[in-house]
Amino acid sequence: MARFLSLSATIIKMLLGAMFLFSAATKVVSVEKFEVYIYSLGFLSMGLSFLAARLMIAIELLMGAWLLSNKFHKAACLLNLLVLAGLTILLVYIQLTGHTENCHCFGEALSFTPIQSILKNAIIILLVLFAWKYADSNWRPRWWAALALSAIPFALLIALGFMGKIQMMYADLYTTIGLAACMISVGILSSLLLWKHQTLKSLWKSRWWIIVPMILAPIVATAAVTTAPEDWTTSTTRYPFNENLFRANLPPEGAFESIDSPKIICFFSTYCQYCHQTAHKLTAIRQHNDLPEEYFINIFPGTDSTDFSQFYELSDSEKRAEIPIQRDLFAEITYGQYPLIVLWTGDSVAGTYSINVSERAIIDFINATKH
Repeated sequence: MARFLSLSATIIKMLLGAMFLFSAATKVVSVEKFEVYIYSLGFLSMGLSFLAARLMIAIELLMGAWLLSNKFHKAACLLNLLVLAGLTILLVYIQLTGHTENCHCFGEALSFTPIQSILKNAIIILLVLFAWKYADSNWRPRWWAALALSAIPFALLIALGFMGKIQMMYADLYTTIGLAACMISVGILSSLLLWKHQTLKSLWKSRWWIIVPMILAPIVATAAVTTAPEDWTTSTTRYPFNENLFRANLPPEGAFESIDSPKIICFFSTYCQYCHQTAHKLTAIRQHNDLPEEYFINIFPGTDSTDFSQFYELSDSEKRAEIPIQRDLFAEITYGQYPLIVLWTGDSVAGTYSINVSERAIIDFINATKH
């Protein structure tokens, strides 16, 4: 009986590790929506929500790797219990405040309401307690077992992308594959007995500092390959914008007949996923701060109203005043780089942004230009 309990608990521990890797990966491919969800709770600014989303992913990767490697048995179980307990308390608050939509526990891949997620966490807590008590902490997974358990969650995620269950561009697919490769490496390395010490007391003396950079590396790499260098600065005007051509098309004779006052001008391509993410983020910022709707205007290439309607549906964003313009004019004004957000005072450009549009800049701009 004792051997059965030990074997069962060890298997459960490995499967829980794979589950946390899957959970982290689902958040990576829809991280923009995850950060907007955190922002919508009202605790953090958009900038801090950006950091919190990525910190949560890093924590889940660490939890998964520790469970999967079967190292630091007590510390790994304790970390999981503390994080799950904290998230459960947060979910209770979220449910009580009426946020009953998908809580993004598994990103966009699997939808869980707060109540469902609370029940899920309760079951996982019981399984972690069972693993803590009965799992064989001296056993180490072979390299092929670590490889399989690390690869399966990411293979499942990629399959969901191809099946259309989650939105994924080719760039995101390659990022996911790269992230999977990094985590497979973690699984293999964690099975090579790099760490001799297992108790919490001896954790400092063990090589814990090796696993932490390995866990964080995929997050840093993902941020580096998906974020333009301009986003690493805090300067005001950062993105190319053909202001002379824009001015030439202002009223009374130009294409931008609706732009006769200070506006937040959003240049969006209808099928650009990053444009969808930015539109979704701007909607959250406007609603959260109760900003005037008349300040926002969308500019689209082409004249197909069906494409415009589909844009709002795909981006889950507000429908607002819009101007369709010729595609070549759109490309020349934006220099082919979009999304492009222009803060236009009516006479000059106060700032230009892309996907990492500044919440503070928008609020300050509207306050400064109110009549």
